[in-house]
Amino acid sequence: MAIIITCLAINKNNLWFLNLGVTTNKIKNTKEKKYVKNNAKGITLIALIITIIVLLVLAGVTIAMLTGENGIINKAMQAKIRTEEAKETEEAGLKEIENYLNGKSVEAGVVVQDLKSIKSDGTEGEAIGKKISDGAGGVVPVPEGFYYVGGTVKSGVVISDSEDDKNKYNGQEVVGKDLNGNQFVFIPVNGIDFKYEQDHTYDGKHEYAYTTTLSGWTNVSDSWSDDSGEPASVKNYGGFFIGRYEAGYPDTITEGTIVDYKNSVSENVPVSKAGVAAWNLISQTVAKAASESMYNADNSKVKSKLVDSYAWDTTCKWLKNSGIIKDDSAGKVSSTSYGNYYDSTFTIPKGTLYAKHLYLNKKKDGVSSSWYFWNGGAGKYSYGIVNDEKGMKVGVKTGETVPENATRPEGAEDAASNYYTADGRIEIATGSSDDTRTNNIYDLAGNMWEWTTETKIRKNNGNNTNYTFAVLRGGSFLSGGSNFAVVFRYGYSTVSFSNVNIGFRAVLYIE
Repeated sequence: MAIIITCLAINKNNLWFLNLGVTTNKIKNTKEKKYVKNNAKGITLIALIITIIVLLVLAGVTIAMLTGENGIINKAMQAKIRTEEAKETEEAGLKEIENYLNGKSVEAGVVVQDLKSIKSDGTEGEAIGKKISDGAGGVVPVPEGFYYVGGTVKSGVVISDSEDDKNKYNGQEVVGKDLNGNQFVFIPVNGIDFKYEQDHTYDGKHEYAYTTTLSGWTNVSDSWSDDSGEPASVKNYGGFFIGRYEAGYPDTITEGTIVDYKNSVSENVPVSKAGVAAWNLISQTVAKAASESMYNADNSKVKSKLVDSYAWDTTCKWLKNSGIIKDDSAGKVSSTSYGNYYDSTFTIPKGTLYAKHLYLNKKKDGVSSSWYFWNGGAGKYSYGIVNDEKGMKVGVKTGETVPENATRPEGAEDAASNYYTADGRIEIATGSSDDTRTNNIYDLAGNMWEWTTETKIRKNNGNNTNYTFAVLRGGSFLSGGSNFAVVFRYGYSTVSFSNVNIGFRAVLYIE
């Protein structure tokens, strides 16, 4: 019986179907059989070779993709490392926040929360800064445009308006003076240990003309008044910032500069930096305007003002809690040990800017009065630089006599020298000595009387005219630290009055 076998044959250009007739057990056409077998063999080898080549190419591409600097394996390993690092960072941040929320210490300088504005309805608004850890369990609000420098809430957190100063004294209680920006110190107000309020503890002990009727004058106002500062801001943000230094001239005073103490008006914006001349010869009126000019941009997150009685008294209570201000058995305070007074003694280093004021007592008809001068004439003085490697002692009486070329006030007796005495009483540049540092604030006691916003209306009975008087605080280099301590209120100067020993200090409130 014959069997028909259909085979597929392929040549270069055609596809054929071959019908092969085959007998049982024998192939009749041996030639056709051989052709088919050889052709089938050729097809198998070509396909195999092509397959192998394709596989080799694919293998090479695959290996290249998997290995090498930019290979999948390397990329995957890098991604794994980055993921682990991000996880560690996230966990550390969460741990810091957890520690903060649990009242535990967080590393100094770490941002623990955004500082949000407080709306009139008490709800939070936009972010206006950061809440920064002090590293000792405290947190300070740092407004936008300012940077945490160092210190703790207990020792005085210092902020600066220069990014160059950011974290420069991170984790240190005492902050150095080698900074670039204007600096302010945070005064905490929690409503328990520290309250933002006036303190009249020392009324009658450290005050002059504060409540009494003076001879020739009548108090029109029942009491001294103030604008209360910014109590809402203090409550919302847990405190305020006080200038680290007395307000200074913006780098305009140098050695040899001669100043006339009648010149009390300036359009310059004050600075709060170390090593500059304190801005004296300024009235309260000008001091208020100058303080407000420091940060007056519409987009500013802070409001700068002349220090008010609430801020000064609260700062004093904070310093008292720190053990710096101490009462004696009579409830009085002496600031001689930490202020620049004529009865204090300390050394200022070489390179310090200073002014030596000669203080003269003159007598006429048995009545004493005082005046100040430099060799250039009455009412003038000049700045110098300490050149001695050992520095210069401050607060020591020099025993100097009146210079021959001194211009005496009109009507003064010019005969016997015993009518005149002269002491070298030294005005020093801001932050000149660490002996005048209270926590991280400099010269709050002594150096310059400082204007506040506290005022009272009085009537001069002689001309029946009302005058506005303002309160000065803290004493000066012409004062004694025992009688004119940091808590002292001096209320016998009109808002237009100025002198060589009167300056001011700015405060900041978060808007």
